[in-house]
Amino acid sequence: MRLAAGDGTYEIHGTNNPVAVGLAVTHGCIRMYPEDVAALFASVPVGTKVWLINEPVKLAYVDGKLLLEVHPPVDGEGQVAEVDPEAMSQKLRAVLGQDTAAIHWDFARKALESATGVPTVVGVRAHLEQASAANTY
Repeated sequence: MRLAAGDGTYEIHGTNNPVAVGLAVTHGCIRMYPEDVAALFASVPVGTKVWLINEPVKLAYVDGKLLLEVHPPVDGEGQVAEVDPEAMSQKLRAVLGQDTAAIHWDFARKALESATGVPTVVGVRAHLEQASAANTY
């Protein structure tokens, strides 16, 4: 499956290297698990517009664990830009907003600085209801 973007061609394809799925390991290819490519091909009509969203910092809770995934930022020309750990730390705080989590900031900072694209456990969701009940005398 190919899609044209800008003045180049980007490819969405399967890979036999599952570690490469979701990582910026080439200039323009989007690697997916083969079964996901098959499902996408079967469900998306040819000619469907695709937008690539450059979001270097992603957060998600999985089973109560806070995962942080950081990719190097990419500029408007598609080139990897310099990582600014302080700006990314501020973004992490902004994304969390009012959510309460116990964050191991050393782990988060390391993930922000290394920007490997690999999801990293950096904390856990705080359960205030349980904590309040435990502190009631």
